[in-house]
Amino acid sequence: MNYYVSDVALRNNKENGYWIIIDNLVYDVSHFVDYHPGGNIILMNNSGRDATGDFMKVQHHENLRIIRSLKKFYIGELYQVKFDQKVFQDLYEKWLKNNFLIIEMQNTFYSDLSFINKANTYNESFLELTPHKIDLLLETHNRFVNDYLNLIIQKINDLKLYLTKEYNVELKGIVIHVSMVNNIIVRIRKNNATIGEVNVRDQLSWHNKMLVYRKLIERNNTKLLSDIKHEMLNGLKLFESGNIEKSYVQLASSLNSIETVITKYLEKIKIETQAIGFPLEELQTI
Repeated sequence: MNYYVSDVALRNNKENGYWIIIDNLVYDVSHFVDYHPGGNIILMNNSGRDATGDFMKVQHHENLRIIRSLKKFYIGELYQVKFDQKVFQDLYEKWLKNNFLIIEMQNTFYSDLSFINKANTYNESFLELTPHKIDLLLETHNRFVNDYLNLIIQKINDLKLYLTKEYNVELKGIVIHVSMVNNIIVRIRKNNATIGEVNVRDQLSWHNKMLVYRKLIERNNTKLLSDIKHEMLNGLKLFESGNIEKSYVQLASSLNSIETVITKYLEKIKIETQAIGFPLEELQTI
């Protein structure tokens, strides 16, 4: 059986399973994830995308035992999307590369948050949201905003510029400021550093707020990446249909939609943060 990249791209979570692409062949490793000798994170981080580079980097392609084991998970080949005109092929490859980037970010974010349900220090309950875990949470969110989000904006702007230049599609670049979210993170981190100095009642109040904030981050960041991937997959399916010559408007629409979801995400983070008792102008005090 043959599959498109858009089919594999959906298979990077527990609900849909874990599929990987290696040398244009598709493997379903859903039932092997928890038995992988290197740990489940490795397969989960490579699922939903082309893992050929990582597979070869660790020289698995030279290990006959691994090659034989891999064959057990083979489910089909990858459809090869090819265009006669170089300009179409170049656009497809750029779009595909960015699609894989979003999936990689999705996988890495899931992995980054895995510490939440684990004990991270001695004599700590795995359910406890300690000041140390809060710091890790804030660092994860900081990396999401400053690394992931800024890189996404850069890549979407590059695609918009390419469409404008090569296909005369009128598009403006995305200009989105993430300073507001950075300000929230900095202020919460300052409070977290001094929480042990206040009374037990205030500590409990802080802990309850942080439990809500943790869910806020997890929910909104996960949804943002999912929404962006959805729009990228919409574009990818246009290439896979072979009708790309008439689809520049739809590609542009997907890029504009990504700008919209990022803007809404930032506004939602601000509103929900204030709603749980972290109004920006008062955030220095608990």
